[in-house]
Amino acid sequence: MSKLSFANVPVKAEEHFKLYFYGAILYVMDRLVQALDSQEAVYERFPFLGGYVSELALGGLEGMTTAEAQDEWRAALLAWERAAPCGAGGRPTLPLLALAAAAGLSYAALIAWFCIGLSEEDPRFGSLFEALHGTAGQHHLTFGLLTAWDADADNGVRRLLQQLQGAGLVHISNPDAPRVDWAFVTQPLIWDAVAGRVTGRMGPNSSDLPAWLNYRGPGELLPLAQYVLTTGANLSVARTDAGVTAGADGRARLAHLSELLGRDEIDTLLV
Repeated sequence: MSKLSFANVPVKAEEHFKLYFYGAILYVMDRLVQALDSQEAVYERFPFLGGYVSELALGGLEGMTTAEAQDEWRAALLAWERAAPCGAGGRPTLPLLALAAAAGLSYAALIAWFCIGLSEEDPRFGSLFEALHGTAGQHHLTFGLLTAWDADADNGVRRLLQQLQGAGLVHISNPDAPRVDWAFVTQPLIWDAVAGRVTGRMGPNSSDLPAWLNYRGPGELLPLAQYVLTTGANLSVARTDAGVTAGADGRARLAHLSELLGRDEIDTLLV
């Protein structure tokens, strides 16, 4: 039975996000300890990690090896998720759980996604990845480094990356590079949605949004009957509990987004 418990952690999107963020840090720490032979060597090379490890130790992981800490964290986080309340029809109310259910993502897949996104939250991880790659300016995790860290002899990380790409959660920023150098980047809107940071109105001029997407908050929505849909356009509309999704491309991603953004509407600009 896990010694660690998150029973006192509020059931909020931002707290859920933080639990996976620290789970990803534990994964990276474990790989660094394996590579550099000791935690002391890791702190000497990357001093900022000491602060994170101190927080984790105070949170109940003191005295554990990185491998033991990962197991404890996973067990406590999954127990916390199981205890989280559900909405209508047993649907998860936490954005990250809704995303995982819709895309069929395991705990390992979410940890891989959060490893890719670490530098989005703390730029010092970008410098850490740059140092590990030995390539100036390469601040994102690459296919080569992720597979080198893969302790699964059956190449589990490759399958996880395919899952994340298929769900539209990551993309390769340099697809013309050799595969070993492919750099993975998170999709900013989805990343911020699961973190509980999507509020108010955003439009196509936002640097975080693709040109075809416009997000409207709950207070701006009209009843479905008031929408006038263009005839003869390549348009698909589906009425779901999440709202209205429209557009010929990216329907799977839009379905995820409508879940994550509080069951609102997602408009697309047809061109």
